[in-house]
Amino acid sequence: MKQFYSFLAVLVCLNSFAQIPQGYYNNATGNGYTLKTQLFNIINNNNNALTSSSNYGGLWTLFTQSAFRDRYYENDNTLLDVYSEKPAGPDSYNFSSTSQQCGNYTSEGDCYNREHTLPQSVWSSAYPMYSDAHFVLPTDGKVNGVRDNFPFGKVNVASWTSTNGSKLGSNTNSGYAAGYVGTVFEPLDEFKGDIARCLLYFATRYEDQITSWSYTMFNGTSTQVFTNTFTNILVTWNNLDPVSPYEIAKNNAVYSFQGNRNPYIDHPEYVAAIWNSSLENNTFELENSISIYPNPSNNGSIAINTNTKIDDIQLISVNGQLIKDFKNPIKNNEVYALDNLPKGFYFLKLTFTEVYFDNDKQCSWYNVPQHIRSRDWPNYDKLPVSGLDPNVPLTNFNNIRVMDGVSFIDGEIYYANWPMIVSKEGNQKMFIDTTWGHPYEQTWMSHMYQETKLGNIKPAILLAAPIWHDRIKHYQAHERREN
Repeated sequence: MKQFYSFLAVLVCLNSFAQIPQGYYNNATGNGYTLKTQLFNIINNNNNALTSSSNYGGLWTLFTQSAFRDRYYENDNTLLDVYSEKPAGPDSYNFSSTSQQCGNYTSEGDCYNREHTLPQSVWSSAYPMYSDAHFVLPTDGKVNGVRDNFPFGKVNVASWTSTNGSKLGSNTNSGYAAGYVGTVFEPLDEFKGDIARCLLYFATRYEDQITSWSYTMFNGTSTQVFTNTFTNILVTWNNLDPVSPYEIAKNNAVYSFQGNRNPYIDHPEYVAAIWNSSLENNTFELENSISIYPNPSNNGSIAINTNTKIDDIQLISVNGQLIKDFKNPIKNNEVYALDNLPKGFYFLKLTFTEVYFDNDKQCSWYNVPQHIRSRDWPNYDKLPVSGLDPNVPLTNFNNIRVMDGVSFIDGEIYYANWPMIVSKEGNQKMFIDTTWGHPYEQTWMSHMYQETKLGNIKPAILLAAPIWHDRIKHYQAHERREN
């Protein structure tokens, strides 16, 4: 049986991405949370300490700059507000950036204010967080008030919807948002990445203080910072909504205002480098095994390094248009090289096949410890360097039997995702008598094989029609982590 999987990466091909000062990220050389701390050390060195009320008042002046105006949708030079902007049509109302500051409001369109994407109550309205323009946005006062202190998430059933489609309601406890059932606020798809990069900046800039603050989205650490659910939401939003020209202009303006930059606007690939390792699903496991460099690319060329055989590479625009399609790409010198890529911001879709065994293959051969492999298969105890071995040892079947009209076969059957007969006693021996620290499928396969060899369990497989088992499509990571 074969299953087809796809992996999406964010790729930037450009001549100049942003006005990043030369050498600004020279010390950002690590990976994972080491990289996050390196970025903290870089952006913590503000020229403007942002420690007084005058700095907070200065946000009004900052918001009057052209970087915060609509030069991308209606291009009417009005204030660009992510809670009221309608990317696909005319806005219901507009704000002048030089007036209409809140103030009092009763309805949408009355005035705009300064939205702390991480509520100021979390850190008791202290400085410098209070006036940090990298996560404080100009937004409609009414919508800001409705959002209140609720976390960001993916709304299932909306209790309130703004004129541009931003929503408040119960979180969709499934897909990438699985794991939280409370009330959340969901911005438009167009601005989900903007919000995510604001929050990830906050998690980085204040990693030395963040463990002393409590919030629904936080997990109490200075490393991952967010719970698994909200980490998944933010990373997904960062990937699905790439950095926009608006964000680039705003990042440059804020840098002039307060002396530091949002690294996730300059280098959105840092998000994956830091947080993907904390997410437990196959997509991210695959992503961690793939290296794409350089990203951003300044010369229209990239290299893809992975041990996984890639069947298809697609370059997709942010609008969903297929730009290039490389069928059966050739790997040279351990990399897939792509050249002459057009300038732009893209999704890179990599498609590969994962081969699943038929019942006659002894899959446990791959998963048992080496000493078991050498004991039971002394003439065939070496795993392949990569990929699958076409000569994997075969399963030792014993008898075909029938119970209540249902046919099954017993023997040294590996425990996997086939229709199985399992008794209460078998369940006890397999899953309760053993204490599992990390009960992954491969671990179970190994354990069940060894228990079979000892005669403690007697596995059997139903001789039924084969079923399609798609782990990625149907199961979330927390559901697939057995036990």
